[in-house]
Amino acid sequence: MGKKVLIIDDSATALQFVKDTLSAHGYEVETSEDIWVAGIINQFQPDLVLMDVIINGLKTGHVAVTELKKTAKGKIVLYSSCAEDELQKLAQDCQADGYICKVEDADVFHANVQAALAS
Repeated sequence: MGKKVLIIDDSATALQFVKDTLSAHGYEVETSEDIWVAGIINQFQPDLVLMDVIINGLKTGHVAVTELKKTAKGKIVLYSSCAEDELQKLAQDCQADGYICKVEDADVFHANVQAALAS
């Protein structure tokens, strides 16, 4: 089995896109609509956590990164449709391992995930 990726997003469409795209490339994917995922992380042990910044209308995803870093052994990357400069600053401020801007192109998204895992 390939690398394990956990995606946290309150958008069912985004979750399905990520799951379909990464599963097609051999990744093992888990999804969650809730930012409090310590139990999933402990059991699944993802290599990469993709965390949306805005969950349920609140900009809280970057706040959860601090807590996730206490339990996650893999990389934690912010994943959002926010402007790239804002997303980059949020990632730096919360000490995420990077950021990925949401895109609709599956090949571009997959390349971004590969780069995040390789960095």
